[in-house]
Amino acid sequence: MSGLARITAKQHGMRYWVVKGPEGAVQVAFAQQERTHGWTPDDMFPDGWTGRDLGVHSPTSFRSDESMHDDCPFLPDLCVYAGSSVPAFDLVRQWAAASYDDEVIWRAAELHYRAVFIDGILIEVELEEMLASLLDDQDGS
Repeated sequence: MSGLARITAKQHGMRYWVVKGPEGAVQVAFAQQERTHGWTPDDMFPDGWTGRDLGVHSPTSFRSDESMHDDCPFLPDLCVYAGSSVPAFDLVRQWAAASYDDEVIWRAAELHYRAVFIDGILIEVELEEMLASLLDDQDGS
């Protein structure tokens, strides 16, 4: 998707991929962890990577109960952040299945950007379906 900047960062066992455009930003965050007590096998992924977050930084709120913040690292003014670890769990599996090819992350982040900022979709279930179709498309490539 043209007009979007790609930003990556690593910090304290975390990896971040951010797609930033004129309407806002989408953040993907994964963590690499050692196996700890209480974690089930489904919680851990290859090489210890687990999904932490797939979220949106927006200059406008999505719901009336959201508060705006002035310390957003991606937007110059006020920002509202909405995110979930649920789609990130699936995305980390797709990334691992693709031999840790970051293009899988970029495609998913750009798809999420389009869904939220262009198509106006911010429903986790619809996002999970879109990410599943992304994996299907990748398998067919």
